[in-house]
Amino acid sequence: MFEAEFEDHEHLTVLTLSGDFAGGAVDGVRKNLAERLDGQTRDFVVDASHLGRIDSAGLEALLWLEESAAQRLAQVRVAGPNPDLEAVVAVTRLQDRLPVAPSLMQAIDSLGVDVLRTAAAGEPSADAGTASRADQGGGDP
Repeated sequence: MFEAEFEDHEHLTVLTLSGDFAGGAVDGVRKNLAERLDGQTRDFVVDASHLGRIDSAGLEALLWLEESAAQRLAQVRVAGPNPDLEAVVAVTRLQDRLPVAPSLMQAIDSLGVDVLRTAAAGEPSADAGTASRADQGGGDP
């Protein structure tokens, strides 16, 4: 089963992907990302540490996010990718478009977002943000 969790912090959204980011699951995530791009979100971190498989539609959605964010002078980071996603990014030479960090904390740090360091470490912070979880469907049961 695929699940996407959006955690909003001031001008940063952390998107946690769990399961297979493929096929029908992509459209719902893209819609949620578009709403955030039209709102106050400036930067995005995609937490891929729980990601199973990603297909071409999932990769296309990440590239769309990066392109849309760049048009708004924003940034995107991918945190904790599995070896398959790292290989896809390397083979397709997308490292400059989809910078990868080994962990969520390192991805946030690379954006220069200090307010989230305690939240990413699992400690309460003054800006704990708001989270929403959406079962996007499209995955295997």
